[in-house]
Amino acid sequence: MAVTESEGIPVNAEVDVVQQVTDMQALYRMFDSSGRLIYVGVTGNLGRRLGNHSEKLWFPRVMTIKLQWFFTRAEALAAERQAIQTEMPLVNIAGAGPLPLQARQAPPRCIVGELPDGPITLAIAVGLGVIHCALAAARRASSRPGFPEPVGERGTAHLYDIGDLLSWQAGKVKVSR
Repeated sequence: MAVTESEGIPVNAEVDVVQQVTDMQALYRMFDSSGRLIYVGVTGNLGRRLGNHSEKLWFPRVMTIKLQWFFTRAEALAAERQAIQTEMPLVNIAGAGPLPLQARQAPPRCIVGELPDGPITLAIAVGLGVIHCALAAARRASSRPGFPEPVGERGTAHLYDIGDLLSWQAGKVKVSR
């Protein structure tokens, strides 16, 4: 049974009620800036799970996360399975059932209007489709002559000008500063 927004937990709730609430499972849906469903998942530890997702190449596209709460994991997993089969998120494959992979919609390449302002890391460039290859290949390419020079750093990651990366991808031409 899903918990609706109109239901609440009284302040003087018994310990077992509080425990039941802390054991609840979240079904989460992640959407991009245009409202396209990117990913559906279930977790009992939302903070940790979202932290895991933040390492994924597609995560920078997430602009909205909607939550639905369930009292049991079984209920949440059934709702997740149904959501993946009927809503067809761009990234999910697990739980999709017999639907062939080629029938799934591939994540679209970036649209210039959707690009972030300022420099980006290679991981973000690959995730947005600015560079059309795997992250490992982009990292190898970044050490070769002709690849755009970094314009800064964020932690241990180099930052690159988006325009330079787009120019390099379009013609694999050297961009000089």
